[in-house]
Amino acid sequence: MKKSLVSVTRVSREFIVQTVMREVLDGTMPPGSRLVTEALAKRFDVSHTPVREALLTLSGMGIVEVLPNRGAIVKRFSPREIREVCDVRLALELLAVRSACGSIPVAPLKTLRAQFAKLAKPRTKVKVEEVRVASELDSQLHSIIRDHAKNQFLIRELNRIHSIVTVIRDAAWQQLVSEENLQRVIEESKQHLEIVEALIANQPKQACILMRTHLRTGKRTIVKAVLKNADE
Repeated sequence: MKKSLVSVTRVSREFIVQTVMREVLDGTMPPGSRLVTEALAKRFDVSHTPVREALLTLSGMGIVEVLPNRGAIVKRFSPREIREVCDVRLALELLAVRSACGSIPVAPLKTLRAQFAKLAKPRTKVKVEEVRVASELDSQLHSIIRDHAKNQFLIRELNRIHSIVTVIRDAAWQQLVSEENLQRVIEESKQHLEIVEALIANQPKQACILMRTHLRTGKRTIVKAVLKNADE
């Protein structure tokens, strides 16, 4: 029973963290917005405990400033901070690729290769639902690399930054959807396909080169989207 309650609390906390981050990045919660514990508990239909834990997590990420007994205030998430998050992620991901290459089972990699190959096919129109598929496959690839890294501290740090990166990525994709600019799905899928092929071939150096290119391209897309939201 205790294990179940802990699991529910963790899921609730992570959901609150992701939701608040998403609303901060898309402008729904502008800088200076007050986050009151009781109001958030009612909104998410949870006790105060996961709300307090979520606010502490968000504070550690630099998203909010916690006020003793008064909830929290949304801080300004600047383009510079977005760039810094992306830079830290790049460094950690490259370490994970070097560590995991050769240890990842081939079968799931081949499955990912087939899925990325399908998305990478040249075409004039990309469907909106393909964005969701591309995002899910992106998470799967980075997760399988992370989970097979031979460094538990690295895995923990990548898990910690994953929540930030996922929400930032999704915000950038939503910006592209609103602009009907979905060719990025094809470009990103090609990059993912090349990374997977290097992992299958057990070529850590090549996989790192490809991952660096992929994340730097993604960084430009993300920063552009955040700047556009800030201007609006």
